[in-house]
Amino acid sequence: MRDRLQRWSDSRYFWETLIFAVAVLVFLRTVWYGWTYDDEVVIVANEHLRSLGNLGTIFSSTAWAGSGIETYLYRPLTIASFALNYAIAGLSPWSWHLVNVLLHGLVSVLVYRLGRAWGLEAGAAGLGALLFAVHPIHVSVVAGAVGRQDLLAAAFTLWMLLAHRRAADRGGWRMAIPVFAYAGALLTKEVGAVALGLVALQDWFRTHPGSRLRLLRERRTVILYSAYLFTLAAYLAVRTHVAGGLGVLGTHPLDNPLVAVSYGTRLLTAVALIGKGLLLLAAPFRQSPDYSYNAIPLATAFDDWRVLATLATLAAVVWLAIAKRRSDPYVALGAWWYAIALFPTSNLVFAIGTIFGERLLYVPSVAFCLLAGAALTSPRGRLRRAATAGAAIAMIGLTALTVRYTAAWRSNVTLFEWAVRVEPNSTKAHHKLGEVYYREGRTAAAIRELERALAIAPGNIFAAQTLAAIRNRTGPPLR
Repeated sequence: MRDRLQRWSDSRYFWETLIFAVAVLVFLRTVWYGWTYDDEVVIVANEHLRSLGNLGTIFSSTAWAGSGIETYLYRPLTIASFALNYAIAGLSPWSWHLVNVLLHGLVSVLVYRLGRAWGLEAGAAGLGALLFAVHPIHVSVVAGAVGRQDLLAAAFTLWMLLAHRRAADRGGWRMAIPVFAYAGALLTKEVGAVALGLVALQDWFRTHPGSRLRLLRERRTVILYSAYLFTLAAYLAVRTHVAGGLGVLGTHPLDNPLVAVSYGTRLLTAVALIGKGLLLLAAPFRQSPDYSYNAIPLATAFDDWRVLATLATLAAVVWLAIAKRRSDPYVALGAWWYAIALFPTSNLVFAIGTIFGERLLYVPSVAFCLLAGAALTSPRGRLRRAATAGAAIAMIGLTALTVRYTAAWRSNVTLFEWAVRVEPNSTKAHHKLGEVYYREGRTAAAIRELERALAIAPGNIFAAQTLAAIRNRTGPPLR
């Protein structure tokens, strides 16, 4: 019996089947949910999705152009997948949610394969992938139909990483696979660009120090990196032509207050937000679909406790990576992975379209979960049972939190009611809830929420316009 259990615990097929099944089952309830948040703008109102004959237009337009909104976003492969989804099942939300759930299962399996590629034991990689599969930080990506952009970007990124070394070792037709995967990552979401950095990081850590320069001279490796750079350059050229530039243009301070503050405040706040992301990964107890103005107070001084706590945590991670550089090199690999994957959306160098979002942690969390899996399976002897019990408790607890949070994504009403409870200082959450209430005929409740939105941010012109429109139709509210 023990030998049979050992064979199961070492079996790739056992772990991959288990991981996929758990990922699907935990999120399966979302298949029966409706459209929420940006789904209505990006999908429901998008005329470009209504025919596969619009593929040429999709690849020559920004992501929301079909909804009559010009943005800096260029995600044609994601929009093309939406068009295919529409061609098969129309605007039936269940089919869109089902695709997301299956994609999350696939990504979770790829996380397991990546852990094995890092050199983790099957149990460590399997537990890490299971943590990834059930983690509540991924609810916004899986439960919201537009989260497919993050799911596809992650799937293509992990595919590129897993195919790269095989292509460099064996050559032939395999050389095209990681290049194709990189193009897919870029065309699904802009953060797919980090895949190139992650591949380089993987090569660096998987190669003996004395062989690194020789690796750079290997013909296949040179060809692969040249192809990656050409793909990136071509993507940037096309994106510049379609979107009018490479930067994040026209971000409103209500979405990201960091666009309207000094560089020092932005830098300190960005550091604090790194800590917030790590805290949500370690203890996901107060999650929200919205963190815009004024849900997250800005950090204006170096002695802000959030900044100090984040710097102390990062220092501890660096110390641990150095201490474990010989016995457990994957610690440093995981730390660098997290940093590279998070960097483009961290607001450290330039302000992006949002101050913070849990969806931004989908790819970085791969490293966090794999390192957690390794830590929970590393004890030996008497500590082994305690570690196993701890891992089981963590899995049960995270699953319960995920199931609880997914319930909030059932509809826009439940979603924004959750948001105003968790982040009562978010002007956008109150504004959105007011709009939803008004659509349902709950005029008094709508006016109350819009007034709260304006109390938080008197300059919220969107809430002011909605409130004025409601009052023009209903007359002044009774006091």
